[in-house]
Amino acid sequence: MHYLQMLMLPATVALLVVLVRQFPWLGWLTAAFFVVSAYDFSGYTQLANLGGIAIYPADVAAIVLLAAIFLTPGALRGLRPVELWIWVPLGLAIVLALFQGTQDFGLGVAANEARGLFQLIAFTSWAWGRMRLPGFERHLRAFTILTALALVVDAAYHIHQRGIGQVDQLIEINGQMVTTRPLVAGQALVLGLLALALIIRESRLALRLLGVAGLAIVAVCQHRSVWVAMAVALVVLVLASPRIRGRVLALGFVSGVVLLVAYSAGSLDPLLAKFNLAYHSRGTLDDRFLSTQTLIDQQNAKGTSAVLLGQPFGSGFMRRAASGQIETFAPHNYYVLLYLRVGLVGAICFVIALLRGLRISLKRRDARAVAWAVGLMAYALTYNLPVYVGPLLAVAITAGALAEHQSHEPEGRTGDARVPAATA
Repeated sequence: MHYLQMLMLPATVALLVVLVRQFPWLGWLTAAFFVVSAYDFSGYTQLANLGGIAIYPADVAAIVLLAAIFLTPGALRGLRPVELWIWVPLGLAIVLALFQGTQDFGLGVAANEARGLFQLIAFTSWAWGRMRLPGFERHLRAFTILTALALVVDAAYHIHQRGIGQVDQLIEINGQMVTTRPLVAGQALVLGLLALALIIRESRLALRLLGVAGLAIVAVCQHRSVWVAMAVALVVLVLASPRIRGRVLALGFVSGVVLLVAYSAGSLDPLLAKFNLAYHSRGTLDDRFLSTQTLIDQQNAKGTSAVLLGQPFGSGFMRRAASGQIETFAPHNYYVLLYLRVGLVGAICFVIALLRGLRISLKRRDARAVAWAVGLMAYALTYNLPVYVGPLLAVAITAGALAEHQSHEPEGRTGDARVPAATA
């Protein structure tokens, strides 16, 4: 059976690569699947074991998407020198951490810890490459609409099954402990960012209302990290985009009136009790802050090499919590996670990439990319970035107008004016 797996898996991957190259919508559908299924499907169903490395569905998807984009003519054109100065050091730091981890802990252990970063790189690279090809905006728009709609339906289903849940309450789903809230944090983040894109870019009333429904679901989900990310994104949009400011302020005014009426009628009392609990529940926040500080101190104590290049993949994240218990899970801060594995070099490269993308987006007046960049930067302070934010991250670090400018293809009915490609 093991030999059969070794023969079937490469053949299956090769076939999927051909299909994704020929039909790009399959790649978008793959990304949407991992977003929508994140609550109910853990993704830890092992498909095969090759050389001591467990292969999971997200691994196969990452390999297929990465291979498909590298084999697509024109997908990697237009790479600027400044981008090489960002991505080459980060890539070298990752390779070094993986190589050293393989030497110290074995390939299986090192690869298991590196898989999350690899998957995110693959999903992001695929969307980043598609950005340079005709049809990107059309596909991204379809992905935005369908994924937002699916997440709203998914959240409504979970609310119907279990109510809106509450902070710090977990249940077991398919062997994994997940929140009782309607969506996990990563899903709520994606829904919020897609909802903002619908509100600020679409001219059709039905799609704007879908965006409003998405933001309402995000509020009900009670993920404070997502609340903060959405608030920061909205504030930056209001300050940086005069064209969008009126639409956002109008949305805020109408929402305020609706909430005031509902509050006067007493309809919000159950929700307010949940929100009050979410606001005052600081146990998780305090534990995460202490955990993060402990891991940083441990790494700093290992010397200059660890500070600059991080510890090898497979080193683990063991530390002692305030309760005295030993914790081993990854820190809930993506910048710290990068610092621990690829050091200051890798973490700084990632931050520079996001800031550069934000600057390009502001220069192009691409409100969607601005919102996504700011939202992801804020969210990464309190959570790790899941694999399925890859398409949004690609837009955040590059902005979305590049493909349409180069291919001379109109964006479609988005309500946005065409914007020129940036030169930096």
